[in-house]
Amino acid sequence: LKLLLDEARLAGGFDHPNVVKVLRYFRENGTAYILMPYYQGQTLQHSLENEGGLNPDAARALLLATMEGLEYIHAQGVIHQDIKPANIYMNSNGQPILLDFGAAVANSNGLEDAKRYGSEGYAAPEQSDEHGKLGPWTDIYALAACVYRSVTGVIPAPGQSRKQAVDSGQKD
Repeated sequence: LKLLLDEARLAGGFDHPNVVKVLRYFRENGTAYILMPYYQGQTLQHSLENEGGLNPDAARALLLATMEGLEYIHAQGVIHQDIKPANIYMNSNGQPILLDFGAAVANSNGLEDAKRYGSEGYAAPEQSDEHGKLGPWTDIYALAACVYRSVTGVIPAPGQSRKQAVDSGQKD
């Protein structure tokens, strides 16, 4: 309950077309409620599973619009930490909207002590390293992994596996 309210509180201050809008949140009846606009569309994950990958132009449009949303939240001092196709909602106009700020962390809370989240194949290598430094690049890595998945149809290798391969002299 506390985590859900914390997520709503964090996202409640956002106002950007590529970031989910929280209109109101409250605690009542022993649970929490979050009021958001209704977005017609589907997650990128659902689209990829049911309609296949994106052509290069659509992938570029996804990348640029989602980067605008990331630039906005990063300017607010927030790192999302769980960018993946299931957390990118494609509205009926084809515009991406970043969802699910449950793993997000604000700079003001100290990134050094932040819990590490992320989803396999999309999480940057530093997210599985307790001494790895989190920052906007963490989300940019995950977005690049989403675009890779969208174009190739393949979920990227886990970031930690890629790092270990490079550290041991193998190919990335």
